[in-house]
Amino acid sequence: MFQIQPLTPERIARMAAGEVIDSLGAALRELLENALDARATRIQVEIWPTRWQVRVGDNGHGIPASELEQVARRHTTSKLEGRSL
Repeated sequence: MFQIQPLTPERIARMAAGEVIDSLGAALRELLENALDARATRIQVEIWPTRWQVRVGDNGHGIPASELEQVARRHTTSKLEGRSL
């Protein structure tokens, strides 16, 4: 897995607005994509549609504790390793 790192201002300027979570299905899709990106081989989904809640658990590789602060910063990613960020 790649290290989480900030994007360059040039890359940020070229990006689209990003993903918009506008429904429970969109939230679920994003969480499932994250689990697959983390190389999960087992995914468990719980949905409470009347409460607009969803829970996804997986056995993928989590974010290392040393990178948790970086994850919370704007415009960071682990998906562009080796490219001009």
